[in-house]
Amino acid sequence: MEKTRLLTKEEAKNLAPGDEHYTSYVGYPKWYDVIGALQFRLLCSLGLRENHKLFDFGCGSLRAGRLLIPYLNRGNYFGFDPNEWLIQDAILNEIGDDLINIKQPIFEYDAACLSKSFKRSFDYILAHSIFTHTGEDKLRDSLQYFSDITKNSGIIVATFFFEGKVNNDGRQYSGWIYPGCTHFNHNFILELFSEYGFYGALLPWFHPAGQKWYIASTDKSKIPSSKIINQLKGTTLFTEFDMNSETSSNNSQASIWDRLFFHIGR
Repeated sequence: MEKTRLLTKEEAKNLAPGDEHYTSYVGYPKWYDVIGALQFRLLCSLGLRENHKLFDFGCGSLRAGRLLIPYLNRGNYFGFDPNEWLIQDAILNEIGDDLINIKQPIFEYDAACLSKSFKRSFDYILAHSIFTHTGEDKLRDSLQYFSDITKNSGIIVATFFFEGKVNNDGRQYSGWIYPGCTHFNHNFILELFSEYGFYGALLPWFHPAGQKWYIASTDKSKIPSSKIINQLKGTTLFTEFDMNSETSSNNSQASIWDRLFFHIGR
């Protein structure tokens, strides 16, 4: 075991993203709490209730899972990540065995076993900071898998980087390139959603690392109107984030969000 894994949560805040600690391997450790909360808040804003079944695809060290597991009914949280140690360290330091015993979340660590382990239809699929580290092939594979396991009215929430934030065009890469990052073009993302049977839209929900949030569903009625979408800001006050500036920027770009919003049918 790396010594960094034994650091306290406070001590680990000085680590770099990708360092071997459950709060840093998944990103900036100082944002471990707020990024988890942003995911939870967005999902609740999009209608997540305790009776829904949710698949956390690439759940990592349960940044969102530590909030979703107690919220959802027993057996309704499903998490996949190939790094088992991340989940185990999160259980040890954030959740505890008692909550695991009460809520009975289901975890899978082997991608080859996903189709056997999760023979279900999910109400929600969360893919936070997954397609920011993949090539086009893995994005396509994932969307095909999602189309097989999403309920007809199910909702997918995923994040991407745009060109300019990172330099690597995901269409030129294959596989998983973590800790490297890739970007995808907005129109390409929506066209790919359509190719796999989804309607989709860009959401102006805040993300401290500049990732862009998308919603997708096979049910057109699950894609909010542009008016509602423009209200989904994810504003976070009284933190190190300059949300006054962020809010001002979002307001000034309201017309941009209107132009970017559209959904493509099958």
